[in-house]
Amino acid sequence: MGPYLMGIDAGISVVKAALYDLNGNNLAVSSCRLPIESPSPGWAERDVDVLWDRTKKVIGETLKKSRINPEEIAGIGLSAYSAGQFFLDANGTPVRRGIISSDTRATYIAERFEKDENVEKEVYDITAQRVWPGGSIALLTWIKENEPKNYERTRWIIWCKDFIKYKLTGTICTDESDPSSGLADYRTRRYSEKLLEITNLDDSMDKLPEIIEGWKICGEITAQASKETGLKKGTPVASGVDDMSGVGIGAGVIDPGRIMAIMGTWSINFVVTDKPMFIPWEQRCPFFGRIYGVPNRWYPSSDSPTSAVNLNWFVDQCGGDERLEAQKRNISPYALCDEEVQETPIGAGGLIYHPFIFGSPQNPRSRAGFYGIGAWHTRKHLLRALYEGVAFCHYGHIKILMDNLNLNVRDVTLTGGGARSKVWAQIMTDVLNIRTRVPKGLELGTLGDAITAGIGVGIFKDHRTGIREMSSPMGEERFEPIEENVEKYRVIYNVYKLIENVMESNKIWENLHDVEMLAR
Repeated sequence: MGPYLMGIDAGISVVKAALYDLNGNNLAVSSCRLPIESPSPGWAERDVDVLWDRTKKVIGETLKKSRINPEEIAGIGLSAYSAGQFFLDANGTPVRRGIISSDTRATYIAERFEKDENVEKEVYDITAQRVWPGGSIALLTWIKENEPKNYERTRWIIWCKDFIKYKLTGTICTDESDPSSGLADYRTRRYSEKLLEITNLDDSMDKLPEIIEGWKICGEITAQASKETGLKKGTPVASGVDDMSGVGIGAGVIDPGRIMAIMGTWSINFVVTDKPMFIPWEQRCPFFGRIYGVPNRWYPSSDSPTSAVNLNWFVDQCGGDERLEAQKRNISPYALCDEEVQETPIGAGGLIYHPFIFGSPQNPRSRAGFYGIGAWHTRKHLLRALYEGVAFCHYGHIKILMDNLNLNVRDVTLTGGGARSKVWAQIMTDVLNIRTRVPKGLELGTLGDAITAGIGVGIFKDHRTGIREMSSPMGEERFEPIEENVEKYRVIYNVYKLIENVMESNKIWENLHDVEMLAR
């Protein structure tokens, strides 16, 4: 018998809903792929009606699988991918398709800000971020300049989880974590009027929703949402958090000094702090000062859209044989990829892969590439190189945090779809040359959301109590570096960086971008 807690998590690729008891046991989960629309090169958009339809579907399927009475659900928490932007008019109707954080249409706007060092430095001093293509400043500027009618029609500028929350409750609000994708003062955890003034977006201030902390109840399931989802009318809903906070809470990573690497669509790498921490502006490295969806916590991060999404692309576009074989054996094609990578020696027979299908940490115009292909290479070699290239990119991000924030790191927590692969987890461990921990709970994002809801409805006193009751019992698997592999990866990583530096310094990616533009 209940009470039970539900978590809903909308990622860039998948939306999920899951139900938990108060001991953290997953009673049921349902997921559904979310399509990404690319009407022009570099664009990444989402039909918000499709998002809601698939969210309704996974909620209903989860309720059906669990066979529980919806009246036993004490509260609902939610999260979604950070950054990107959604736009609603005064009636709550979407003004246009939502924009996803991996979108690069506003690259030229980010570059324009970069040329004005005084403004860019002011932005960084407020947000602990530079203007970047998928962040709020660049995207709002792009909409204002290129779709002025849509900008004028917009009453509410919100984020993905806020749209789902609005459809569930009729409440329009956000939390502290999502505005830190570019619109919040890193120190105060609130919107910055000064920021909007210096970026010529001061007319956006009235379009921003109220900030309600993610662990507080902000609304209830409406009659209409009850009819569409099967949830009970009046069920409390928490304000919610960004997906990184949701996964971090689900993994129990809330203490200062803990590092997490999320292997999802994005390569997300962050450290928990108990105060705002900056890397000097002059370093010009991919650093994001972010506000954690936990009281008095921040999470400086170094990220790029370069992680397990590469494998999704490979399986979808090049993995026909793997899909057929996996179907015959009744296993996942990703499990078959693991087998093939396991059979292939370190270094992939001399192949190097850059996982920049949505741009690199330093340059949104960069692109993915295999280097060193010979006639003897097979698809297995390509897969091994892909796994290793993703690990190298994570390592580069974590190195930025460790070198610039003077961290003494004993281990790294791995999460995300890529971390479910033991093969990939060991590669990450050897590349990082540090012990890694992989929480055994499969749906950490929805678990973190459920914990947040439990705090909101008073079941748990705080985040630490919720984690102790729901997350800690799940346990974890540990991986130790293999010394022989560590030495090999040092050599391979140097080649990986050498190729990246050559591509960057010779502006090869910029020239390829000119070719890409011919297709528009």
